[in-house]
Amino acid sequence: MEETTTPAAAPAAAPAPYAAGTGSVPVNADRDAFARMGYRERLALKREDPAGYAALRSQL
Repeated sequence: MEETTTPAAAPAAAPAPYAAGTGSVPVNADRDAFARMGYRERLALKREDPAGYAALRSQL
């Protein structure tokens, strides 16, 4: 009888350096915070609160 093994799960990889700032930390949405946000953070805000994103975008 042959013994079969299943491959171990791959360890969780650290996020790539360019992926920092993924919007996982809540930020009070104000004009200055919006100006400091990266692309991914702004995209997350747009998906979660389209009206708030539009209001902040118009202030820039």
